[in-house]
Amino acid sequence: MQNLGEDNEKRVIVHYNMGDGNVYIRCNGSEDWQQVTLDTSLVAFVDCAYEQDETQNTFTAQATSNNAECSATVTIPIKSGSYAFAVTPSSESFIIDKTASNTTTRSYNATNAGDAELTGFKCYSNQPWAVLSTCPSSIAVNASQNASYTFNASGLSANSYSATLTFAANNAENRTVSVTLSVTQSTPAPTPEPPECSMTSANPTTMNRSQGGQNTSVITLTYSNFSGTLTPVFSSTLGGISNGDASCGAVPNGICTATWNFTSATAGNSSMTAALSGTACTGSVNVEVKD
Repeated sequence: MQNLGEDNEKRVIVHYNMGDGNVYIRCNGSEDWQQVTLDTSLVAFVDCAYEQDETQNTFTAQATSNNAECSATVTIPIKSGSYAFAVTPSSESFIIDKTASNTTTRSYNATNAGDAELTGFKCYSNQPWAVLSTCPSSIAVNASQNASYTFNASGLSANSYSATLTFAANNAENRTVSVTLSVTQSTPAPTPEPPECSMTSANPTTMNRSQGGQNTSVITLTYSNFSGTLTPVFSSTLGGISNGDASCGAVPNGICTATWNFTSATAGNSSMTAALSGTACTGSVNVEVKD
């Protein structure tokens, strides 16, 4: 056996003490025979290229001529190469707010940083709440693959937790990712109550214009759950106009008043209604106008 250029390249040499000039040689017992002519020294050879990978492989070279057989064991060493990889991110912190969801899925990118294929790739976690979702089995040279984990906080109370994710491959140094999980559970904001207003009173409720009586009435409404600038708008079924003195208290709750002038209104029973900042107020108040 003679070594050639690479670890997996061998020259199988056969020497016969006698022969008819031909010998059959094969590099491995599972291959076809090659017919080779013996030289004047009764020597023949074939050059063989054997499979080489991350494990040590053994092959049996064989030769036969005129029922004379011989064999030799060929051992091919582990394929030489650089086995290395990197995982990003190497550390991270994130939050799970259990008010929104108990779980989140995160991805981690493993890149082959060597010059040999990474095989037997494995992904691990040291915490039960960090559950492996996907993990590549191998990574080719100059390639990268994603591994993913699902983080489940359903059994965790509000606090900070740490986990270590470990990544491994044959013949390569392990890589780890440090994870910090913050679990929160916020209180949902209460649903705001809708704004409401209602007509409350008119003072006075009866006006006798023929006797020189009062022609105006103060109209009052109450409101709750309002915000911003309040703009009351009053109306009467008999007509008339506001004296322009409408005013309201502070938000969110209070009362609004306005003086309604019935001088130009039609005599009769007037139903007073109102709206506040675009919201129709419930109810009405009645004012009687007499001549």
